[in-house]
Amino acid sequence: YRRAAVARGWEDEDAEECLSLMGQEVRELVDAVRTDGESSRATAFEMADVQLYLTHLANITGIDLARAVIEKEHINTRRFGPVVSSEV
Repeated sequence: YRRAAVARGWEDEDAEECLSLMGQEVRELVDAVRTDGESSRATAFEMADVQLYLTHLANITGIDLARAVIEKEHINTRRFGPVVSSEV
């Protein structure tokens, strides 16, 4: 996503700007769920916007988001127990 940010002129955004924009997208997601339903196309697109901003924020801050998710899930497993399911 870093290439997209550069191509679109967003490479100079800082973390606070990104968070503010992501907050707007979260509010749009709430509205989409309320208005169009939780499984709607509009909701899916707003979720995508939130994920893209989160990825952009990780790039801005230099955080390896994939690694952070893995580490956090290890913490969650210790706190709440392993996920046991027959479903994938």
